[in-house]
Amino acid sequence: MGTQKLGALLDAHTLPGEIVADIWTEVAKVSIAQSLAKTAPMVIGDNLLPVLSKRPSATIIDEGAQKKSSDLEIDMKRVRTLKAQVGLEFTTEMVLRNPAGVLDQVQQALSDAIAEQLDLAVFHGVKADDHSAITGAESFAKTVTNTVEIDPAAPGDVDKVFWTAYGSLASTGKSPNAIAMAPQMVYSLATATDKQGRTLHPELSMNGQIGSLFGLRTAQSATVSGLAGGAGADSKLRAVIGDFNRLSMGRAHDITLERIEYGNPFGTGDLKGRNMVGFLAETWFAYAIMDKDAFALIKEKA
Repeated sequence: MGTQKLGALLDAHTLPGEIVADIWTEVAKVSIAQSLAKTAPMVIGDNLLPVLSKRPSATIIDEGAQKKSSDLEIDMKRVRTLKAQVGLEFTTEMVLRNPAGVLDQVQQALSDAIAEQLDLAVFHGVKADDHSAITGAESFAKTVTNTVEIDPAAPGDVDKVFWTAYGSLASTGKSPNAIAMAPQMVYSLATATDKQGRTLHPELSMNGQIGSLFGLRTAQSATVSGLAGGAGADSKLRAVIGDFNRLSMGRAHDITLERIEYGNPFGTGDLKGRNMVGFLAETWFAYAIMDKDAFALIKEKA
């Protein structure tokens, strides 16, 4: 822990850029939506993203024949930024006694919380603290209509479910490139066996790192099923398979991290009067499902 960082924790009101950069680096590792999506530049406010609604087609012409024009249609999708915030409090004595430990906790807690909020917005369109709906936000669970069900009573059919979802996309010319999975789906895959009792996916482990499945990039998180955040509930969503290049996501502004000693920023009472120090992180981000038909949902059958 560098002297500059510790001094910033004790003296500054806005913490230095290297601390903020460390937080966002960790966010990018933890958020599976961020890791799978296509990065797009965003600005605070409304963003207009071009959507190719009709692709140009090439043709073959004979020698000396008249050349032809190709049709190209581009629509615009309006996307607004969302502001995510996390507030933390520590006693003044804790900050003075162990600034290194406090700073480590601040960085880890903020990065985990922001990553969780990004994922819950993308997959379910909800706020992480109480799972209430984010006004006007689209999400995989609400926007994508192509759904395949997995029967928990027939776990041996789990591979077939994935291929059914893949086939539903391939039949319309879509090419999946990644899978986002809930831990429950990882368990179903890891425990599925053939008729001789042999494990179908011996490559899976319990360390949370998958990498690839069926040849597609794969990441897993409890945010897919909704079992994350302060009021997590199982949505029965088990996986999203699709072309994640059709999910655009980006930061509209760097994370700001502020140290607060006075006032009542979190509605819990005056910080100075309660002998507390607050830390407030805020970030602005935006995302858009550019083509809902490029994805399929796998849900557990009721």
